[in-house]
Amino acid sequence: MSSSLRATAKKEDQTQLHHLLITSEAAVSIIGQKTLTSMMQEVVNQALSIIGAQMSQLSLTLDFDGIRHFNAIATDSPENSDKSSSSSSLKTHHDLEMSVAQYGRPIRLGRNDTYVDVPADDKSSHCELGWLGVPVLDKDGVNIGLLQLSEKLDGEFNTKDEYFAIELAQLAAGALNNFNLLSQMRELNLSNVALKTFSHSVSHDLRSPLNVIDGFSRLLAKEITGEQNNKVQQCLARIHSGVTQMSGLIDGMLSLAMHTPTQLHTETTDLSQISNAILESLQRQSPQRQVRLKVKDNLIVRGDSRLLQSVMQNLIENAWKFSEKQESSHIEIGFCDKQQAFFVKDNGVGFDMLHARELFTDFERLPSAQGYAGFGVGLASAARVISRHGGRIWAESKPDCGATFFFTVSSAN
Repeated sequence: MSSSLRATAKKEDQTQLHHLLITSEAAVSIIGQKTLTSMMQEVVNQALSIIGAQMSQLSLTLDFDGIRHFNAIATDSPENSDKSSSSSSLKTHHDLEMSVAQYGRPIRLGRNDTYVDVPADDKSSHCELGWLGVPVLDKDGVNIGLLQLSEKLDGEFNTKDEYFAIELAQLAAGALNNFNLLSQMRELNLSNVALKTFSHSVSHDLRSPLNVIDGFSRLLAKEITGEQNNKVQQCLARIHSGVTQMSGLIDGMLSLAMHTPTQLHTETTDLSQISNAILESLQRQSPQRQVRLKVKDNLIVRGDSRLLQSVMQNLIENAWKFSEKQESSHIEIGFCDKQQAFFVKDNGVGFDMLHARELFTDFERLPSAQGYAGFGVGLASAARVISRHGGRIWAESKPDCGATFFFTVSSAN
């Protein structure tokens, strides 16, 4: 390679490196803005500085109705700033702007050029000192705005200017997407707080009359005795049973509300320790039961300890409950290398896998669960918690052959 070619190649490399440096610095500055307004203003300031023009303008049409709801303008002098503040200056190149939006591609005009797609007598199509417009496209390629520059300070708008403008428009679209995501997260958090408040309020309002019904029905049951009142006693027993069931449903509603998306408090969590504590508590409540227990040591995960404890509580209590009619109950908690998942296994009544999809549905109970206490909330809550931790939960079973519930947590060791 001749020295002249090497010199040319070196210069091109330096030019490209300079381009990347300028773009990266602009990206850091744009993405670092805290508000939509300041982000847009930084985009036009960067465009004005990098490309070198007398005026730069960014317009966004956030609801896609073609009306520019947000504008940011930068100029190279106070005189141009006063000029650009008028509403008429925002429409100077309206037809050119519409063409950029329609075709979704940049338009670049030199001094005294006329754009062929607009009427020749339209003064807005004539650019005495040049004009450059590039579309702002979202991640789906939908036009959501326009970045335009006019009156090039030195020479004509060129291909390099166009590339810079495209990159700045892409940065604006990315930053806007981030602002939209943050806004949606804030709205979601507010909705979750409102949902929890509503659930607690409703549960309190429902529980108050239930307590009254339950209290008076118990008083009546004590007052009314004798064989002739057996039918009345049966009716009162039904009332008490209905109150108990309704109270359980209210608890279930609160449980589901508690597991709606909130910020996770991640920490190292020992599922083995949690499982042993739950099993010890269950054994104390039912000392007459003989259950063979096996818990693998060091089942360590990174997650929200409180929520993961609720998962283990639901799974272990189900295993305990649905194996209580077995002559010899077995419950095992461990980790399956093949599935790369934690599991809770029992030798209880099991279920038909045809109903497996219904397991994790709110207030849904399988036919095999009839005759056992519960309201169909525990597994639905567990599924929500596991989903929050980036994992999944599923079950394998056969009728009268027990069940194994598997779950994964994205940060499991």
